[in-house]
This record gives sequence, C-alpha cells and structure tokens, in this order.
Amino acid sequence: MTEYVQNFRDLQVWQKAHKLLLSVAEIIDKLPDNPKGRILGQQLLRSASSIGANIAEGFGRRQGKEMEYFFFIAKGSSLETENWLLVLRDMGFLDNKNFLKLEGLCQEVTKMLGAFVHKSQSRRK
Repeated sequence: MTEYVQNFRDLQVWQKAHKLLLSVAEIIDKLPDNPKGRILGQQLLRSASSIGANIAEGFGRRQGKEMEYFFFIAKGSSLETENWLLVLRDMGFLDNKNFLKLEGLCQEVTKMLGAFVHKSQSRRK
C-alpha cells in the first residue's frame, strides 16, 4: 500500500465498489414488489454491499495474509454480484444497457482485487 492512502475510501477499488453498490441500489428500487423481485433484490444487495465492506475490513488489516483474505472474499462477492445481475437480466428485470454497465464495473472491480492480491502475495515471496 502506498503512503498517501490514509483510509480505505482512498482506494480506487473501494470507490468503484461503492459506485457499484449505489447503482445496484437504484436497480433494486425498480424491481417488482413480489417474492421473486424481493428475493433477487436482497441477494444482489447483499453481494454488492459485501464487496466494499470486505475491502474496508481488509484495509484495516493493513498487510499480509489477513488483508489478502478479505480482498479475496471481496473478489468473490464481486463475481457473485455479476451472477445476480445476469439472473436479473435473463429474467427480464434488467435491461441490457444497464446490465452491460454494471457488468463492466463488476469485472473492473474483480480484476483490480485480483491484481491487488497477486501483488501482495508477490511481495511476501
């Protein structure tokens, strides 16, 4: 981690994860108020909110295997979020334009987290 990063909010990956969560929250507000819409919305919100939360917790560990662990969990949550977005699109709850925008953001977060974990692991070797 570089010295100018004082807080998890300074991390670009957290900023992108936060943007993803805010975008997901807007989508959830538009889902139908029926069992399918509520369940899918809860799953999507849970996975999307987990990304930034795990980045923040990992940042609190500052270095080493514990930090990598939380960043790795955040990466998994990003992939899970992408999965729920696919489900929403395929069920007709999310148009393709919004899906592509959110999918791209998920993939960017996933790649950033993977690179961060890889770099951290390389430093320890």
